[in-house]
Amino acid sequence: MNSNQKTIDNLTKIISQKDFAGSFLFAGPGGTGKEGAAVELIRKVNKISQTDEKMKSGYHPDVIFIRPEEEVKRGRRRIKDISIDQIKDKIKQAGYFNYQAPKKFFVITHADKMTGEASNSLLKIMEEPPKDCLFLLVTAFEDRLLDTIRSRCSKVNFPLLNKDKLVEALKRDFPDSLVPELDKAAEMSSGRYETAKRMIQNNEVRDRREREIERFRQSAKGGINKAFDLAFDCSKDKEKLLEALDDWIYYLHNFAKESVLQNRDIRIQKKVFQMAKDLVELKINIEKTNINGRLALENYFVKFS
Repeated sequence: MNSNQKTIDNLTKIISQKDFAGSFLFAGPGGTGKEGAAVELIRKVNKISQTDEKMKSGYHPDVIFIRPEEEVKRGRRRIKDISIDQIKDKIKQAGYFNYQAPKKFFVITHADKMTGEASNSLLKIMEEPPKDCLFLLVTAFEDRLLDTIRSRCSKVNFPLLNKDKLVEALKRDFPDSLVPELDKAAEMSSGRYETAKRMIQNNEVRDRREREIERFRQSAKGGINKAFDLAFDCSKDKEKLLEALDDWIYYLHNFAKESVLQNRDIRIQKKVFQMAKDLVELKINIEKTNINGRLALENYFVKFS
């Protein structure tokens, strides 16, 4: 059961209308299940079974995925741009007759990675989409898309879930015997449904996640040397930094909530609220401007050390 099932069901009703054509923007932080929801939506609309080998392999003739290539440099994974050639090569299939499904879907993951030329090429067909042809753009950074592309999409939000809602969603996917693990995964995944599922299914993912949160916790407690090391490591990749900031903000909000419920020292409560507030402002500045992420993080940690 997908945590976004209600959204999927509502979209299925809309898309299943005769002659419907259009574009949707699936936007939200990483790990919130955007691509999984896109796949489930396509299955429901086109009545494709879970065992369909073409769909499982990613080569269904009526479901075209456009994904950026990846490369690894110095042990770090980097997502490359989506080129105009990639877009043109795939989009030409919009003119083909459907193989067997009522709707033809184009799913563009990491849509923010499209170059300007690629975006303009896509825009041309989005302006007058062929009959029964739909585009699903998936991104964690919607602000990086052309305004003209965003204006032609119906936006579907995939937010971080609070702990209670996340546990409720996970209970639909896992047996009762795993409830203690579900609770921990919900807390450590920072509201990310897919991340929580991976933590439950893979101990290595869970352990790595725990180390990441603990590292921030130690830095936030005033360990300035650890904080500077963390700032250095996180600021190497802007996208990873923004994702880390989401995680830290989520952690601080939960900690602030627990501080109030447990009636901790009011000075602690005020400090945590201020730390969360400043971190939100810091994320906005890093996202919207070209400020030095490492320096901004170092100044943040110094303020609360």
